[in-house]
Amino acid sequence: MSYDIFKGKSMPGRDNAIMLAFGLRCNVRETQRLLRLAGVSELWPKRRRDAIIIWCIKHGMTRVETDDELDRLGERTLFNPDS
Repeated sequence: MSYDIFKGKSMPGRDNAIMLAFGLRCNVRETQRLLRLAGVSELWPKRRRDAIIIWCIKHGMTRVETDDELDRLGERTLFNPDS
């Protein structure tokens, strides 16, 4: 799957694009650009889950730490091994 993304054969979903941004240590501006390039909606600060993700990016948190914060606040995590 990830090889197809890097070869340009497929586009990542929104959460996968966000996780990719975490892996690349993108700041908020870079994350928004990556989401636009992936053809998915940007992070919107008025949406609670997105606001949490933005806060985590701004504070230099990892994807795992972000998932912990999302879970703690009752929001859907980025990585869901059951899906």
